Amino acid sequence: MAEKAEEAASQNILCPLCLDVFDNASMLICGHTFCKQCLERYDAAHRDLDHMVCPLCRKVTKLDESRVTGLPTNFTVKGLVDEYHGSHGGINAVLEGQPKCTACDLQGDAVSFCYECGNYMCTKCDHCHSHLTSLFKEHQVVSMKDVVEGTASIGQVTDKCSVHKPGKKELFCEDCKVYICLMCTVLNHRDHKIKHQADLEKEIREKVDDVIKRSNDKKSEFEKHIQDIESKRKEIDTAIQKLEGNIKEAFTEKLDKLKENERLLITETQLLRENCDKELDALKSGHRQKIKAISSSVSLVAKGRLRHLEKDSLTAHSLISNDLEGLLEEAIDEAPVTDLMTHITSTLFIPAGDTLLDLGRVSIVSLAIGKVVDLPYPMSGLTRLSEDSMLVGYQNGRYGAQIKWLRVYDRDGKYGDPIAAKEGEYLYPAVDGEDRVFIASVNQPAGRIHISLYRPEGLNLRKAIEFEKLELALSNTWCYLISLSRNTLAFACGKKVYFLTIPWLGAAPSAHVPSVMAEKAEEAASQNILCPLCLDVFDNASILICGHTFCKQCLERYDDAHRDLDHMVCPLCRKVTKLDESRVTGLPANFTVKALVDEYHGSHGGINAVLEDQPKCTACELKGDAVSFCYECGTYMCANCDYGHSHLTLFFKGHQVVSMKDVVEGTAHIGQVRNKCLVHKHENKDLFCEDCKVYLCLKCMIVNHRDHNIKNQADFEREIQQKVDDIAKRSSDRKKEFEKHIQDIESKRQEIYTTIQKLQGNIKEAFMRKLDKLKENERLLIAETQLLQENCDKELDALKSGHRHKIKAISSSVSLVANGRLRHLEKDSLTAHSLISNELEGLLEEVIDEKPVADVMTHITSTLFIPAGDTLLDLGRMSYPRMAIGKVVDLPYPMSGITQLSEDSILVGYGSSRTDADKVEINGSVQKCTKTGFYVYDIAHQSNSTIVVSREQRKIRFSSAKDWSSTSERTISNDTGNSSPYLTVSSENEIIAANRNDRIHIFDPTGSTRKHSIATLEKPCQALATKTDVIISSSCNNTPSRVRVYDRDGKSGDPISAKEGEHLYPAVDGEDRVFIASVNKPAGRIQITLYRPEGLKLKRVVEFEELELTLSNTWCYLVSVSCDTLAFACGKKVYFLSIPPGIVPVAAE
Repeated sequence: MAEKAEEAASQNILCPLCLDVFDNASMLICGHTFCKQCLERYDAAHRDLDHMVCPLCRKVTKLDESRVTGLPTNFTVKGLVDEYHGSHGGINAVLEGQPKCTACDLQGDAVSFCYECGNYMCTKCDHCHSHLTSLFKEHQVVSMKDVVEGTASIGQVTDKCSVHKPGKKELFCEDCKVYICLMCTVLNHRDHKIKHQADLEKEIREKVDDVIKRSNDKKSEFEKHIQDIESKRKEIDTAIQKLEGNIKEAFTEKLDKLKENERLLITETQLLRENCDKELDALKSGHRQKIKAISSSVSLVAKGRLRHLEKDSLTAHSLISNDLEGLLEEAIDEAPVTDLMTHITSTLFIPAGDTLLDLGRVSIVSLAIGKVVDLPYPMSGLTRLSEDSMLVGYQNGRYGAQIKWLRVYDRDGKYGDPIAAKEGEYLYPAVDGEDRVFIASVNQPAGRIHISLYRPEGLNLRKAIEFEKLELALSNTWCYLISLSRNTLAFACGKKVYFLTIPWLGAAPSAHVPSVMAEKAEEAASQNILCPLCLDVFDNASILICGHTFCKQCLERYDDAHRDLDHMVCPLCRKVTKLDESRVTGLPANFTVKALVDEYHGSHGGINAVLEDQPKCTACELKGDAVSFCYECGTYMCANCDYGHSHLTLFFKGHQVVSMKDVVEGTAHIGQVRNKCLVHKHENKDLFCEDCKVYLCLKCMIVNHRDHNIKNQADFEREIQQKVDDIAKRSSDRKKEFEKHIQDIESKRQEIYTTIQKLQGNIKEAFMRKLDKLKENERLLIAETQLLQENCDKELDALKSGHRHKIKAISSSVSLVANGRLRHLEKDSLTAHSLISNELEGLLEEVIDEKPVADVMTHITSTLFIPAGDTLLDLGRMSYPRMAIGKVVDLPYPMSGITQLSEDSILVGYGSSRTDADKVEINGSVQKCTKTGFYVYDIAHQSNSTIVVSREQRKIRFSSAKDWSSTSERTISNDTGNSSPYLTVSSENEIIAANRNDRIHIFDPTGSTRKHSIATLEKPCQALATKTDVIISSSCNNTPSRVRVYDRDGKSGDPISAKEGEHLYPAVDGEDRVFIASVNKPAGRIQITLYRPEGLKLKRVVEFEELELTLSNTWCYLVSVSCDTLAFACGKKVYFLSIPPGIVPVAAE
């Protein structure tokens, strides 16, 4: 075996790393050859590199994606190895020929091999070798089983000098890096630095043992740091969960406010509907009451017997007829319904702005400004004098205390919730006669007042209507509001009074329906026991406060027409009798009349005499049982007479007949029907005295009524009957008109309901739209926290991966330097061992950088969720650390363009203000570049140190960054440009030009060929290329200011638009991170946001806190100086801004 190894070494087919015969010999670009497996173990320590450094000569070999597998095979060495294995029984010869023990004379089968002793050992020798630790301590032994399985090798184990055969190689020449024998030192290595083999190998072993121990410690250190990273990850997860919790809490809070806003608006529309219903119901009720009043009045004036109307009964009949005439002549008022419809159709839902949490408002017709009165002095106070006038007081110097909130108190000092004024406004209340509370919110600087109507509810005020705002001349914050009438307010401020007309606000408090009674009638004292209303004997006689008596049932019918009144007007004298809750039932009985009625009934066989004794026919001589009674004829009629009476219409047309059945059932009365004169017994009362209002006979007329206005009874009663018939017909027609109007009211009600539903639909639509925005806002914020967590995870995973890689690198390096056999390290194998040991030393001496984790934690702990204002729809924003403002450099002239020169400097051009450019360093120094004498409108820096300068509309100049005097000029085909182009360069040194038109031009690095011309939607002033070949375009201070992503075919994504009054300036760094500065010049404020390119879109990653800077111009510039520094230029200032730590690169996923 030793001889085989010696021969292999002599043929140079041993790998310098494993010191064994080459296995799959792979060659590096430098020509050195190693086992493929050894190179893979070596490469495991350098997986972050795209190349391999030769362990012997340090030359670099580029690796493709397959890494070691892609290295070429050294076929020459492979041929030698194959030849070697062929001459020694094949590659498995050591496995096929069992080695014998060389440590004893028994020559038993070897079970192990000691690298230090160079001996194969049988079982007994292996046992003794392992137990004699004082002699063989730390000797490295390999099992023959491992050799057979291929997990260990023996390699070159000979210690005989190949020159001086008997001599042992017990010495080591450090100059030649070979083992030699004593003779070799005398002949070939005189004056060389010589070490004893044992000392050298001991020294190497000690170093290897030390490096193994330190490697284990370093790996433990890395493992502990990995655990610390996981611990920090949990802290980060907790912080992210807290952020998400704050976002969700803000979402819930704003959602509740949005729902409450929707509820209040829907309630407002429901209140509007209720008011409309009340108004319509009041109108309907009024119509129904008038219909009932007409019916009741008709029932009183059109009773079955009209021929005996005289004195009080005629007075009552006339008065009721006159009042009924008044009802019939009264026109139906269409105005209330028309006003109501006008009010509803002019009521709109006005959505609030998209950025406001408020859904909007229900817009009521504005208060109309009437007369504006100029006062001689500033008003101090005023009060109502009448419905169209007021009193004003003046007091110099009095301005009162402006009211910032209102509260309702009771007389015991208890109070309700206040109504607070908005900032900068004051409240002034007024209460009208219907307890409606008007509150004017006065904004004196804006010259605007806002009046709202409230309804008192206990100790709180509930808003009913919010009128449109009014713009008035307000010279003072002390104001006054009073109510003059139901539809007029007076508002005073300073030396002016405004009379304001209130639009329709629903039904007024119930107004009494006009009495159907006529003017006061002349009091007539009844001298009989007949009711003036029904002309029948009193039934339950009830007396009014005036002394007039009527049947209780007649008064109840009369009262039905006046249920809205709390009193009763006497049908005769018009005096008022107060009614309690029981109304007619509560009136006192007239016991005197009741006694007379009882006496009358007693003398006539009782009250039911007509029912107990069947009346007989008085119209014929047969005297049959009466079935009816004719009021006009005054006769009872049997069935035959009744039949004849009803058919002889020529004689009896218009006669009113009552059935005896109705009399028996009590639904009709006959009453006093005699027609004989009480004075002249045998004379009929065929005449009527209109002056005395009584029926009389001819003799009475001659004796007592001479010169009076006398009418024939029949003519008078026919006249009354005609009036009654006419009034009955007109009453029927009028009732039909009221019924039709009631139907019209119901039709309008449906229209109102439809309008209200549309209002509610608009409110709900606004709610859903804002809810969607709120949800989207929440989603974006949660996505932002998730992205933050992803970035942190990527950073921590990258750190962990780095540590794992270093642990693997240490393990791989240790496996190469701590090879089982160290005594034969010489020449290339010793060089490789030393180089790998040095690399390992570098790994072990490398201090674990705690800063990245600390930066991530700083970034997380300083990231806050800042809730938006209560009135905004926005939930809030993530507050990231502020960019630190480093050096602020003053420039000699306003800048026109800047570019990055190095990681600590930029170049600045001044346009037509001055020729040449300046170099501005991070430390604040400003150095003028070599004088060239041309203007620099914009400037760009190619990676080959070429400076590209925009000179004029179509000219660019090329200079060397080292020697500006060496220049060349080229005219570019910038055919659509109207100004000097603004320049940037791509990673391939292409020149990108934009100059405020609708094109972006891309030229080759020399500017001689235009490769692309991209049509743009805006007019870009800047265009920047990313490594992914998309172009970031910005219209900068052109309006609208937008940033948009284009590909080279002209396709584009959605823009990022500037807020009103702001302009956008982008920058792209070496990691393809896109920074956009939103510049608000008037406010002196910029806000920088970091975006990640995703196709043709930019995804927001971080929005940094705003910076307050001196901004003298709207033309600005932003460039990336390094991975942690930006330069922002405006006017004559350059600000170097430090990007906060922990912001993860976003280009590579």
